[in-house]
Amino acid sequence: MWAFFMDTYIFPGADASLPLTFPVAHLESAGFEVQAVETIGCHYSETINRWYDNWEKPEHKDAVIAKYGKRLYRIWEIFLAWSTIIARQGNSTCYQIVAHKNMDAFPRKNFFDIRAKYDQ
Repeated sequence: MWAFFMDTYIFPGADASLPLTFPVAHLESAGFEVQAVETIGCHYSETINRWYDNWEKPEHKDAVIAKYGKRLYRIWEIFLAWSTIIARQGNSTCYQIVAHKNMDAFPRKNFFDIRAKYDQ
C-alpha cells in the first residue's frame, strides 16, 4: 500500500523498498568497491520530522494551499508524517554507502583510522 501511495503521489517510478543488495550489486557490477555502509534511517527520520514541522507552520501551509490546493498539501502532510514514523521504527530506512572505483591505486588504508574511531 505504501509503495502504491509513493509511486502515485510522491515519487512516480521510485521504489523506496529496495533491499540493500540492489544498490550494492549495481555499484559492484559498475566497477565500484563498497568501502562502508551505514544505516541512517533514524537520522533521516529526524530530518523528515523537521520538514514536517516546517510544513505545518501556518504561513507555509497557507502559501502551499494557495498555490497548489488543499489536496496536494494534505498528500504531502501524510507523506511527511508517515515517513517520519516508519523511518524511526526501522520499517523504512536509508543507507549511506561509501564506494570508490575499484583500482589498485586507491589508498584503501585511508579508511583504517576512520574505522578505529568507531570501534572504540
